[in-house]
Amino acid sequence: MTDMALLDTAIDRAIDPTGVMQRVVDQTLGLVPSAEGVSIGLKEGAGLTCVCAAGTLGTAVGVHVDRPGSLAELAMRNSQILHTHDTASDPRSDTDMSNDLRIASLLCVPLRHSGRPIGVLYVSSSRTFAFVDSDVETLQHVAGFLAIVIGSALACAEVTREVLAARDPGDQSAETAADVEGRFIANIIAPGRAARLEASQRISAVLDRGLLSMLFQPIVELSSGSVLGVEALARFATDPVRPPDVWFAEAHRVGVGSDLELAAIRAALTELAALPPNVFLAVNVGPEVLVSRPFARLLHAVDTSRVVIELTEHTKIDDYKPIQRVVSNLRSVGARIALDDTGAGYSGLNHILKLNPNFIKLDRLVTSGIDHDPVRWALATALVSFASSTGATIIAEGIETPGELAVLRGLGIDVGQGYHLGRPGPLPLARRQAGRGDPVGVRRDIKGLSKSVTA
Repeated sequence: MTDMALLDTAIDRAIDPTGVMQRVVDQTLGLVPSAEGVSIGLKEGAGLTCVCAAGTLGTAVGVHVDRPGSLAELAMRNSQILHTHDTASDPRSDTDMSNDLRIASLLCVPLRHSGRPIGVLYVSSSRTFAFVDSDVETLQHVAGFLAIVIGSALACAEVTREVLAARDPGDQSAETAADVEGRFIANIIAPGRAARLEASQRISAVLDRGLLSMLFQPIVELSSGSVLGVEALARFATDPVRPPDVWFAEAHRVGVGSDLELAAIRAALTELAALPPNVFLAVNVGPEVLVSRPFARLLHAVDTSRVVIELTEHTKIDDYKPIQRVVSNLRSVGARIALDDTGAGYSGLNHILKLNPNFIKLDRLVTSGIDHDPVRWALATALVSFASSTGATIIAEGIETPGELAVLRGLGIDVGQGYHLGRPGPLPLARRQAGRGDPVGVRRDIKGLSKSVTA
């Protein structure tokens, strides 16, 4: 779908007055205590067509009434709220319709906009004499407001469609101007809606056209330089060029974050067979995906004893019980759990206590510049002590300098990853680069999966 089509879709949804009118009927049900059904009929030709309804009048949508002298027609003509206490004995009522919709008492509130009648708000009850004077007074107080709200929604839709219909998509210069006009309108009547649609389209293109690929960064034993595992990292071969975390955050904002996560996990797990049997594969998984059936099916197809699940979490987890159940099941089939970004966001001590992870990943926020910052050093020291008491292994992320590496080793951290140890790369490319002495330390054979780490 083109940008123009996306804008038109966003505008069309935003200006649709049905949503406004539906909120009116829903709220009117609570406004009038005796009301059992509420609907709005808009003037169409000589009659009225029901466009939205709630309660016992819910089945009336689409019904067209064209009856001169009816209660609704008189209410519009005289600009007065009219009501009947017993439709069966009132000649202004449509007996057949009243019977079909179980209407015994009826209130008709005229709706006018710019001095002309536009429709009627119907309020009904299945009981005779259901409405009292205070109900009529309440509707009189809000009738003007309802008419303005509904009339404005209708007028906005009409004038907006007229503006958009005047565009000439055949002329390139007109198309550019139309795009500007469309964005102007969309950002006023529905801020962010057009942007969300465009974002959803971008993510769909990534999923449908195979624009997602995986790189693998080595996770290294700091004392020996042996590669213990690799972390799968997503990359996007499309515009706009931006970090992967921005892509995932956008996907979650528009409701397709789990789909994108599962696509990345699926792509990563297909490479598991290319790794030596003693090298694990770490995949990033959010809480929502962790407890999902599609994720369980993906793991069922691989050797879970070689998989480390890195729980990524940047929002508070309110209920740990479902996650704890899944983690317990995963451990029973050999999978291991890592907590990502420890020291940043919400991935703190509560996560560690609740989930008892095998690995605690020390966020780059802590490791970066640790050789010059006593505060970072103190925080890392505390986490190392805490991990030791729980039986977890610390993995220091983002190691980029020999000084950082030296301090982390001095703190007793045995495992790490970062550009100083090995950059992310595709597995075949990494093998070729390693053969030329490239610092990327990922190979498909065990012997090649070792590299020197300078302390």
